[in-house]
Amino acid sequence: MTLTPVESNDKIYTVSEIYASNISSVVAIHTEIVSYNIFGQKVKGSAAGSGFIISEDGYVLTNAHV
Repeated sequence: MTLTPVESNDKIYTVSEIYASNISSVVAIHTEIVSYNIFGQKVKGSAAGSGFIISEDGYVLTNAHV
């Protein structure tokens, strides 16, 4: 896999620079899922993911599957 730099505002950022500038805003996301199977029985599960805090009022950016 080849990692390429990202351009923003006429500056090229390396992967290391992007990581260093965002590491303090990484969050872990955990949730419980409740659904019902074909017999109408309640089934519990869990899911986890991660994201970045992107605003001062707490908006979190994640992948669509999270």
